[in-house]
Parts: sequence; structure tokens; C-alpha cells
Amino acid sequence: MGFRWPEPCFGVPEAERDSRIKATSDTCSIDDEAFFIRGIILIPIKGRDDHFGLGVWVSQSRYLGAEDDGSLSGQQSAPSD
Repeated sequence: MGFRWPEPCFGVPEAERDSRIKATSDTCSIDDEAFFIRGIILIPIKGRDDHFGLGVWVSQSRYLGAEDDGSLSGQQSAPSD
């Protein structure tokens, strides 16, 4: 279970998302000022050798994988409502 994009992306007007949001399946930046990384929290299931995965987005002060110019490799289109 998880969300494809961090919630703050949906606060950017849809008409502006392509120019303001840079995103991959695991990273996202808005206006090169707000940065997010996606991770998965694995929760063990009691009595089983299995787990439940919960996809979460966390904000970061700067991307660990950002290029020097702030661009990201592997960009995807900005989300739509």
C-alpha cells in the first residue's frame, strides 16, 4: 500500500505541475525547494513469515541523488488529479 506521489504535489495547480515538479518513482522535488524520497516500511505479520509493506514519502532538506544543477535522472510526468 502506498501513494504514487507525495501529498504536496497536489497543492501545485495542475497546469503548473509539469514545469514545477520533477519526479521519479522514488524521488520528487517541487520548485527545487521541497524534496521528497519514497521508502517502504515493512511491518511483520504475526504468526507468518511475511510482512505488510507501506509506501511512505518523507521530506528531505536536499536530495541525496540530485545532480549538481538540481535535475533528476529518470524523470516522470507530474501527477494529475
